[in-house]
Amino acid sequence: MIDRILNFFKNKYFLIALALLVVFIAIYQFLDYQNKLKNDDEFKKLISFNEKVIIEETDFNELMEESDKFTIFGYKLIVKSLLAQKAIENKNLISARNIYNQLYIDGMNSNLGRDSRSIINSEIIENIIRINIQLDDFEEGKKFINSLEQNQRNHELEGDFYKYFKKFDEANNSYDKALEEETDEGKINFIRLKKVYSND
Repeated sequence: MIDRILNFFKNKYFLIALALLVVFIAIYQFLDYQNKLKNDDEFKKLISFNEKVIIEETDFNELMEESDKFTIFGYKLIVKSLLAQKAIENKNLISARNIYNQLYIDGMNSNLGRDSRSIINSEIIENIIRINIQLDDFEEGKKFINSLEQNQRNHELEGDFYKYFKKFDEANNSYDKALEEETDEGKINFIRLKKVYSND
């Protein structure tokens, strides 16, 4: 019995398989270690970036360049969102919209799970639509209206968008959809107040 086991261990195919297994384990551990180092590096860059964003005198273009150096999507999402907020505070809405547009593309191309991607993209799209309302840009906003997931919150946002651009039938239709899904009485009354009624 022992001889058979020893012969099995001497089998060249077993030895090759064992060698490959050792190599794969070594590669996995190395990549895991590299990922941890990369995460640590990105976190340190995030702390430094955040400190620069807080300082009003920091050049916006310099921050943009620095934000492009982040490679992990989670960190990129944070720094780009900070940058977009800074652009909004400085009334630079075009830059804010461009940042969110790029974040939307990056989010779609990321390796996030479907549910996480959906939640993040929903937030990004909402920001893009609200910025387009402020920019009075119906066509750009409409592109993202069509990308919204169908839920109560988004129906209400859709209604706000159409109402701003005086497309009252579409607005009321969206508000009605929001009302169908809303259960909170206070929120229901608030949405009803948003609807536009004819004077006829």
